[in-house]
Amino acid sequence: MIKDISFKRNAINLISRFDISFSNEIVDRVVKENIVNKILFVPNIKFRTNWEGNILSIFPDSVLEELTKYELHVGDNETVFLEKYNFITGPYLYYTDEFFIKPEHWEIHYKINVDGIPEVYYEHIEKWQVNPCTIAQYALACYDDYIWNENEISKEVFMKQVKYLIENFHVIDGKIAFPYLFPFRNLQYPWYSGIAQGQIVSVLVRAYIITDDKKYLDLAEKIVAFMFVPVEKGGIFTFTPEGHEWIEEFPATPSSFVWNGFVFAVMGLIDYNKICPNSKIAGHINKFILSIKETINIYDTGKELYYERLNKNICDLLYTGLQTYQVRHLYFSTKDIFFKELYEKWKKYFIYDETFLSLWNSSPKKLGYSQRRLSKYVPKIIKRIIKKIICYR
Repeated sequence: MIKDISFKRNAINLISRFDISFSNEIVDRVVKENIVNKILFVPNIKFRTNWEGNILSIFPDSVLEELTKYELHVGDNETVFLEKYNFITGPYLYYTDEFFIKPEHWEIHYKINVDGIPEVYYEHIEKWQVNPCTIAQYALACYDDYIWNENEISKEVFMKQVKYLIENFHVIDGKIAFPYLFPFRNLQYPWYSGIAQGQIVSVLVRAYIITDDKKYLDLAEKIVAFMFVPVEKGGIFTFTPEGHEWIEEFPATPSSFVWNGFVFAVMGLIDYNKICPNSKIAGHINKFILSIKETINIYDTGKELYYERLNKNICDLLYTGLQTYQVRHLYFSTKDIFFKELYEKWKKYFIYDETFLSLWNSSPKKLGYSQRRLSKYVPKIIKRIIKKIICYR
């Protein structure tokens, strides 16, 4: 009786409607009511319905939770049909430098090695290196493409990155850390990064959602545990001068307090706590959110943003956009109005509907270094996706 079940996503890539098409048009009102009465979502959600010919449309009353695997049951064992349809909500929903770059466009700074894993060329050491953060970001971009476009190739590439990550890490006192195997600032390798730990947690949570394999959550738990190892003991956890909890993107001395790296780490913890609720982790997340709020004026000049505290580097257009979309992501994840208001404020610095979007058609010679890279390597299809995200209000 059921021919097809599909769903549509709204502007922010969350599911907003389901369509169930039946092989024959149903005209009997009682039959239609019976079908509607036999619809069940697991986890349960409220919804309204509308019939048009042989298609039954279902509209959830509220935005479905991100990072959740749902089941849609139509009918039951007492009726002549029973269908169970699985679907997943919530892609990553913000851009990063690596998100823009697809393998066929990687020339100077990025490449895919023989194992299908991205490498980055670091000019200060004149070597190609794997970077756990780049691998995680590449995986998340592939996950987005799989969820958005149902692209099975992207799913395969995503799982290849997952396989590499779960086979290449350090175990330190029963905790898992992902090493950087090259020097940076005054750090000697191996050193560890909050941005890598957080984004890899986000990757493994999504691997679990796709596969239902709990080994990914077991690994994520050990990765999260390392995120609270103090810097002075070789970890990445520290406190701001004001006494607020912080996770360092790179644990150099003195502390740099890089803003975007810290937020990526928090985003990973929020993802993990959504799938594996833990009161202790939730308590830390609340303290991290407080840390963002209490120190935000250090990074916000009123017209532009700082990248870190130590060197007071002003963010270029790329990082201004990145940090702006990070706060939007935090708003969607926490529903805290503070981040919505911050997003509305920062996107005015960004001038995304003029300056940023003009990058797509600008001459690379007129742009800064990061912007030249952006203009040069962004393939047309990714431009269209990012334009859609950027133009969403």
